[in-house]
Amino acid sequence: MNLQQYNPPKSPTEGLAETHSPPLAGKPGGISLSIVIVSYNVQYFLLHCLHSIRGAASDIALEIFVVDNSSIDGTCEAVIQQFPEVQLIQNTENVGFAKACNQAIHQAQGAYILLLNPDTMLSEDSLKLPLAYMEAHEKCGALGVKMLDGSGNFLPESKRGLPTYGVALCKLLGLQKLFPHASWANRYYASHIHENETAAVEVLSGAYFLVRAELLQQVGLLNEAYFMYGEDIDLSYKITQAGFENVYFPETSIIHYKGECTPNRSMRSVYNFYKAMLIFVQTDLKVSKIFVPFLWIALFVSVAAAWCKRNVFALARKVKPKHRVLIVGSGYEPQRVEKFLRASNFIGEIAGYISLTEEFPNTLNYIGTRRELPHLIQISGITEIIFCIDSMSVSEVIAIIHECALFKISFKIADPHSRSVVGSTSPQRKGELYEIRK
Repeated sequence: MNLQQYNPPKSPTEGLAETHSPPLAGKPGGISLSIVIVSYNVQYFLLHCLHSIRGAASDIALEIFVVDNSSIDGTCEAVIQQFPEVQLIQNTENVGFAKACNQAIHQAQGAYILLLNPDTMLSEDSLKLPLAYMEAHEKCGALGVKMLDGSGNFLPESKRGLPTYGVALCKLLGLQKLFPHASWANRYYASHIHENETAAVEVLSGAYFLVRAELLQQVGLLNEAYFMYGEDIDLSYKITQAGFENVYFPETSIIHYKGECTPNRSMRSVYNFYKAMLIFVQTDLKVSKIFVPFLWIALFVSVAAAWCKRNVFALARKVKPKHRVLIVGSGYEPQRVEKFLRASNFIGEIAGYISLTEEFPNTLNYIGTRRELPHLIQISGITEIIFCIDSMSVSEVIAIIHECALFKISFKIADPHSRSVVGSTSPQRKGELYEIRK
């Protein structure tokens, strides 16, 4: 069935708006991929995400939808100005993740649909390799990739198990942290599958969710009963129930800063996360009502624990070491980034530049090369690295972040096409931003 022929059940249209759709520079043979991004007050992270898509989109006939849920940070104006190829849907209120995704899916023409978070950055092969895998494996209905946080750590939610009663209870009570090597306590994160092993899993993350468009029509679009969180669990479950596989594919990696789509990681967002899991358990898995009170008790225990953890982190952050930064790049790009930092809200000391090649301008503040980076981090007391994405690939950035993750420093990326440097030191809170404030 063609996606344009699909007539979904009518839903309320309050807050919905018309699409800003520039002419699409399509390629012969139709569109292979439709990328759907839902945005809400994350302008700079979104711009970095879109820039990374350009780097990964070579030789792929695709279209990009950005559905903005009434941002007030200038997101729409920036997208229209810097990414005219994007089809922008501007809502007049925050209609939630599921409904916003469905708005774009109704208009999408691609054979594949990629649901992508705005706080992600794709490697150059993060579209080609997954699409090639799905083309070669007909039983693969949906695919997710390996995700790293802004500090280079593997995000375990890249692959997950269904939150059945026992799994949900372990997750709610945080037993996976108390018993990290016990398989019974770690089923939520599919711990039986290695992070570098391609395998079928029960649940994929909505941060990167690649699905066949025809299958999406067959099983239904995202369940709009979920405002935020839980939609990926529900959709993953429907795909496996239809006889297809959800595949975790670690042959490519993306950066997922996390926390950007849930402002300030508030207690409300924590509550909504676990509540979505309970909705799934009660509706899809139809758990006996006798267990439901225990799940709700566990929910409130989890929220209380999250509140305590959040305040402990806030207290710890008050004591910070001296902020010393290295800028990694080539040629004169690090100098341009340093000038930008001096004009922004950056507060710290530039320790020097790191060259990606053995040759670099002697007149600039280069203190070493790529191979010397780990040594320089240790002897120079470095607390942060800023990458010049204009002179290196996202794949190179991810490789360096992964290599230096043990140093417990922060990483940021400077996009030459926007007035910002973005990064994240913890998936538990919002990322950090350097910007030139008018």
